[in-house]
Amino acid sequence: MQTLGTGRGVALWFNLRAKRVNADVIDLFRQALPEATIYATKTLEEGREAAEKMKKDKPDLLLCGGGDGTIVRMLNFMREAGVSPFPTMGFLKLGTGNAWPLESQAPAWKSMLPKLANMKREMATSTFRLVDVEGTLTHFMGAGWDAMILNDYKRNIERRKTQPIASRFSTKVHTGMFGYLYSILRITVPEQAASTERYGRATVTLENLGSEVFTLDRNQQPLALSANLKQLYTGPLAVAAASTISQWGAGFRAPPHARLVPGFLNIRFFDDEPLKAIFSTATLWKGAIGDPRMTDFFVTKARFSFSRPQVFQIGGDVMDACESIVVKLADESVTAVEWKDALPN
Repeated sequence: MQTLGTGRGVALWFNLRAKRVNADVIDLFRQALPEATIYATKTLEEGREAAEKMKKDKPDLLLCGGGDGTIVRMLNFMREAGVSPFPTMGFLKLGTGNAWPLESQAPAWKSMLPKLANMKREMATSTFRLVDVEGTLTHFMGAGWDAMILNDYKRNIERRKTQPIASRFSTKVHTGMFGYLYSILRITVPEQAASTERYGRATVTLENLGSEVFTLDRNQQPLALSANLKQLYTGPLAVAAASTISQWGAGFRAPPHARLVPGFLNIRFFDDEPLKAIFSTATLWKGAIGDPRMTDFFVTKARFSFSRPQVFQIGGDVMDACESIVVKLADESVTAVEWKDALPN
């Protein structure tokens, strides 16, 4: 059976803005697969150009080096260029959250390098459907705290970069998990407490725009609801999310049931106050299966409506505030390498 060998028919897509991507890292992959095609992009225009080239090259395997935002942009550039179907993809741990690499059991990239050449071309894979959010392909999206935390985290980083007394050390300390915790405690929680005191809690309503719809029974198994039921949920907004993978990044199993009902999006609501949620972080991190604060639905198309404009995130990138979001099951799917079974021992 053929192996990847020198990398002919393989492409590597690197986002030069990603946390762990630099010229040295790219060169190590080039040495491991010297005949592979390498796309290293920094701007949106470079990303579009890479997708156009990929349409002509038609690689059998595409390795993606960057975070979840990189994956989302790559998917949408390929869709825009007319790359169809997408090549088999292997997601590398070169971002911050690494949700999809974790979902596909990717090892540390350094331990992967010496094994790539001997990986069989007929490799173990899994197929994932995608979420279409107002025309944008992604593997997960969310509104509420997750988007607010991401927004506050990035605000904090940018503020430190522009301060005259800011040092590289200070910016580095606030990048990564510590930065997220700092942003939650020092920015998100205080600002949300002040907003709630002034305006009350925002609310969210979910409307079913598709046909079949499921929820979970008390045993966490799919339970069919009436297709005529249009308003599925209404309540205070803490987190409202849609996903086709069970990872949210950094090992956080935010939607553990995402792949329970094939051919459907998993929509999940979480309802609690921010400070109370912090004290149950360990439970939430493991997926909070059976937690009464969680409500799950499985739909093909739905609309989130908010009582006042809310920021939301698509694959880890924060979007402008809006009052409603339509999500649906995308026509496209991704065949992803299952690294644990694909890599040779």
